[in-house]
Amino acid sequence: MAIIGRDTEKLSHWLRTASRINNDDPARMICRDLEILSACLGVLCLFIDAHRRTEGLPRSVE
Repeated sequence: MAIIGRDTEKLSHWLRTASRINNDDPARMICRDLEILSACLGVLCLFIDAHRRTEGLPRSVE
């Protein structure tokens, strides 16, 4: 569960700093959005794997 904590901290950091990025630069906006999306997907995968383990199912990513 510590991994989930680290990923959610990373996600909240990106969300807090998103407004400070120069929004006039499309490349920076795309990179920021991809980093936020990556953090969201990472947290989602960890929650899915945690749920699968509680149900006695194998992990979805080996």
